Amino acid sequence: MGRVALIIPQQDDGFRLTGVKEYLGVCYLAGALRAAEHATAELLIPLRDVGLRTVFLGLESGSRTGLRNLGRTGSERISRQAIKTLERLVIGYQIGFIMYHPMATLEEIRIDLTFLRSLIDDTHCLIDSYPFDRDYHVLPGTVMAAELQDRKMLYGDPLTPSFREYDKRTRILRNFSRKFIDPVFRPQFKETTTVLATDEGRRRLRSLHLAHFDLLEQVASMIAADVSPQKLEHFGSEIAAKNAPCSY
Repeated sequence: MGRVALIIPQQDDGFRLTGVKEYLGVCYLAGALRAAEHATAELLIPLRDVGLRTVFLGLESGSRTGLRNLGRTGSERISRQAIKTLERLVIGYQIGFIMYHPMATLEEIRIDLTFLRSLIDDTHCLIDSYPFDRDYHVLPGTVMAAELQDRKMLYGDPLTPSFREYDKRTRILRNFSRKFIDPVFRPQFKETTTVLATDEGRRRLRSLHLAHFDLLEQVASMIAADVSPQKLEHFGSEIAAKNAPCSY
């Protein structure tokens, strides 16, 4: 079999080619957009015409404060427009989201949940992974690292530092999620993404997302109301006992 040379148009700083993939014997290009504002027709159409079929898009946050804390420009409106542009051009996408970063507040996480829920309602957006249990790593030399250092929120190895959360309630939410919510939802997401190509798979994944966001919002509202650790623990035990995410 002969080799095929792919001629890629001059790439904008906002796009990075990540590889050539194959599905059902068809080769296609995959890439990553640095930020939502780079999802423009002017950039993407030439790339699509030479085989770009899917991109990773780091939206990261649904609030201006969250984006600013992560060193990002943009806005909720720009993120929505990016998704609609990709859908109009028939380019698949996987979004990245950083919910539990060091400067996140409980209020911002609730804004993020509202944003993600409305994104799924308003577009065909489906997050075909389980992005909420990943650890956030502070990289030396970044805007986040400098701010955390100024606030004396970093400790440990300077090259791989640990951090203290700005809002301690976010750790309560994350610990709760890891203990009670993730074990229920993560296997369901993994099982569903294997049948994403079907309409039923997409409907099921959408239902999982909405149930997941609703449950996280319910727990966040309990934490905001300063309910006792005992009540949270009891609620978590009920979730584990039901083991049926779409029932919430």
